[in-house]
Amino acid sequence: MGICMQKPKKESSTKKEQSPMATYETKEKEPAQLQRPIRKQHVRLSVVPSKTPLANIDSDLLTSVKEAITKSEKSHGVPEDGQNESKNSRILVAGAPHEGRQNGFEDKRIRFEGENSNMSYVSSIGVGIACKKGLKEDPHNQDDFTVLVDKAFQFFGVFDGHGAYGHEISNFIHLLLPKLIIKHEQFEENIHEAIIQSFLRANSSLVEHCDKPESTYDCMMSGTTATTVLIRNGHIFIGHVGDSRAVLCLKNGENIEAKRLTTDHKPTLAGELQRIQACNGEVKQLPDDVPHRIFMKGKDYPGLSTSRALGDAIAQMVGVSPLPQYEDVPIQDNFEYIIMCSDGVWEFVKDQEAADTIAKSGKNVRQGAQNLASLAWQRWITNEEDVVDDITVLAIHLPSLLK
Repeated sequence: MGICMQKPKKESSTKKEQSPMATYETKEKEPAQLQRPIRKQHVRLSVVPSKTPLANIDSDLLTSVKEAITKSEKSHGVPEDGQNESKNSRILVAGAPHEGRQNGFEDKRIRFEGENSNMSYVSSIGVGIACKKGLKEDPHNQDDFTVLVDKAFQFFGVFDGHGAYGHEISNFIHLLLPKLIIKHEQFEENIHEAIIQSFLRANSSLVEHCDKPESTYDCMMSGTTATTVLIRNGHIFIGHVGDSRAVLCLKNGENIEAKRLTTDHKPTLAGELQRIQACNGEVKQLPDDVPHRIFMKGKDYPGLSTSRALGDAIAQMVGVSPLPQYEDVPIQDNFEYIIMCSDGVWEFVKDQEAADTIAKSGKNVRQGAQNLASLAWQRWITNEEDVVDDITVLAIHLPSLLK
């Protein structure tokens, strides 16, 4: 099976002429949501629980960071006795598998690595985390996240798995993707190329892993979103597929203004729809359903509601793409927060409302992330009663992180 992808239009020259903020104003608007959305990513198989063990992959990110920094310092002529001065501040915080069924609103297990790696230290440097199990038939929290902090750069990722093995795939990708970016041969010279190629390599690695005879799961009808932020050298670099979302919060006097950093990759967007149709796929809305979904012509599958993802091998045959949206945003003095969330938040909470909720907690983004997760949970209960999606919030206070 292969990936069907149209060649992207040549628009880089035009994009370079835009100001960093111009990209926020040109995102295509999404269709209006109906009152009772159905939050199954696939028409079929989306709530089939996996009874297989979770994937174990080589995920020593801190070693990868050390190797990358050492390589960079050597290339810039830094003496060996002055290299890796930041090793004591290097930390990894990431989601960890939970072997049993989790209760609604229960916190995801968290993996900590690094000398100062604990939630109190993470909060003190301006990073708030909330990752909650929803109320779905699947016993697993299919969301995942990664926080990787070093003096040289900071990486943040939100991953929302879907399908029968979505929790396996988000678990596989959330540690593999940052490692691929950091170890990419162009990480120093061309971060654009490093991010684009690492998303594609992560997708290929996932397919190869699932094709192995010993693999306990597959990615035929399962996949994950991936929304990543890399902060380095005074820039915010975005890599993104799917309908998780990153929002930038700007300080405007006493107010906070929300500006979207990513596009929700919905199949009804003009460019996405064109690619899917060119790959012999079709987009339609089923009776009594809300999201438009992607199907093979004349078939009732795969039924995916996001037009870009990692995994989803069948959907990639009809135009679903692992090619990420890329943005390069120079950091400005009025940048206050970055909020990254799975669509468990964005389904019922607007960008500005999320920004205001985080801002109410000031520098205490740990509390802000919990407050935003609670707000999203209550909105689900109010609107859907017994259906709640998994909820993930990463809230980053940039002045604290970058001081």
